[in-house]
Amino acid sequence: MRAGGPGAGADIAAVARTLIRARSSFRHRAVAIGADAAELSRELDALAAPAAPVGTAGPAPSVAFVFSGQGTQRPGMGRELHRRFPAYAAAFDAACAALDRARTLRGADGPGVADVVFAPEGSPAAALLRRTEFAQPALFATQLAMFRLAGELGLTGGALLGHSIGELTAAHAAGALSLDDAAALVVARALVMQAAPEGGAMVSLRAPEPEVAASLKEVDGLVAVAAVNGPRSTVISGDAAAVRKLAAAWRARGVRTKLLAVSHAFHSPHMDPALRGLAEAARALTVREPAAVLVSTRTGRVATREELAAPDHWAAQAREPVRFHDGVRALRALGVDTFVEIGPDATTAGMVADCLAGESGEVAAIPLVRDPSDEARSVLRALAQAYARGVAVAWAKVIGEGPGADPAAVPTYPFRHERHWITPSYGVRSGSPRERELWRAVDDLDAERFATVVGGVAAPPDAVGEVVAALRRWRSGVSGQGSGENQSGEIPAAASSPLDGVPAEERHAVLLAMVLAAVDGALGHAAGAVGPHDDLTQAGITSFGALEIAGRISRETGVNVPPGLVLDHRTAHELAARLDELLASQAGDDPRSRSEHDAMELR
Repeated sequence: MRAGGPGAGADIAAVARTLIRARSSFRHRAVAIGADAAELSRELDALAAPAAPVGTAGPAPSVAFVFSGQGTQRPGMGRELHRRFPAYAAAFDAACAALDRARTLRGADGPGVADVVFAPEGSPAAALLRRTEFAQPALFATQLAMFRLAGELGLTGGALLGHSIGELTAAHAAGALSLDDAAALVVARALVMQAAPEGGAMVSLRAPEPEVAASLKEVDGLVAVAAVNGPRSTVISGDAAAVRKLAAAWRARGVRTKLLAVSHAFHSPHMDPALRGLAEAARALTVREPAAVLVSTRTGRVATREELAAPDHWAAQAREPVRFHDGVRALRALGVDTFVEIGPDATTAGMVADCLAGESGEVAAIPLVRDPSDEARSVLRALAQAYARGVAVAWAKVIGEGPGADPAAVPTYPFRHERHWITPSYGVRSGSPRERELWRAVDDLDAERFATVVGGVAAPPDAVGEVVAALRRWRSGVSGQGSGENQSGEIPAAASSPLDGVPAEERHAVLLAMVLAAVDGALGHAAGAVGPHDDLTQAGITSFGALEIAGRISRETGVNVPPGLVLDHRTAHELAARLDELLASQAGDDPRSRSEHDAMELR
């Protein structure tokens, strides 16, 4: 795959199995993923780069699974996983069978759940996925299959959290409900909520819950707080006219709003007609003591068997606000540091990062499926992220045993030799005129002059040229720039940030370039695909993309940038201007006082 390793004709799977069985898992680790030797070679070359995302495994991570809510469903979700992984197929098929039985018992018409999930996009059956009566069962089956697949591949955890309908999947995954009971409750919930009055609206606001709750009295009509997804992420739900009027008032204050594509005003008074049916369905459940920590997003705290067994719990769970932020904070207080999103797309991972912005310690939010167009590779990427943090992934099950047991011929780890005798210096002293001349020769790629300065070189000119070229590349990397004479003749130290030494008046341009590069990287686009004044949301930046952008900017500047700061600015130009403003205040070249800076959200 690379120079010194197995060639392109090697059995790649055999190489991987040998690395798993016969090589140690070190603290600093990374995973290369590819379909063939050429792709793996490119991955390995990328990992060899100085800025490669190599993980550092600490003590065994504390993992929690977070199940997403309604609205994340999509046609064909899980189709590739169903085809590629038997564990996924078995769990999905069993869940669909239980759901279809429950639908039949309640006299529901229509196709089976699997037929709706795997229907061709654009078909009438696929359109049913937008209806609550099919969306909720479809999400339950898909999420349960993803959870079982993660466990089969070694990604396990002792805590669970679910957003709205996701809490029902979490309750079954925690062992509190049998599959049949969970399926019966999911189907009942979907049908009674589908039958609730339509015509409501839901809007997400980038504002804290207390302020949003206080503003509800500004409009006439039934409007309620439906979800608290972060410290400054609140959803309102209720009468369409009142919700839109309140959203317009918040926009006038400069707050970003987003109208959600829903058929009903969930978690609002519009759900009141469904509550009796939910309580009746819950009375038939047999609730067991959860085998894992289950945090309810109805209360924001660990749920007990008694709470889950109360019929009113599941009625209130569909009517009261989803306290996702409180639930995430409760898991973090229990020591959870790795949150794995279980759902068809990357939605709650970004919300988790927003909830924990400014949190001390290393915390990760990992979506099991980030790229819906390549589900299998997304799962492998998630496993790689978890492994880099120290999770004991079952790589043998990922790769498969394969025919035969003979190990592949892979190179051993190189021994490190340390010299204990004096090495001749060829008379080149640090900071001397000869050293300056030597580095001038390197900068000019002048092999002949280099050999003359060093003296005593008995090597072919081509070999000396290769050495000079290698020194030039190394020197450029250390100095952070190309050729150019250093006044002292010494090799400059690496800059800690691209902003070091940048005049205040030029800082915005540097920050804008950094932001645009981070945006292109998060979207997987070529450089320059997104312009400075393009709307980031319309370009495709989601909450998880904001997490990636914030992380990259934080690494490059050395300043902790919360994902919420990215979401609060519509364009790269606006975000760069805000970062410039905050950094200027931090550096003391801004007229505002330090106390004002301390009150800012860059923390």
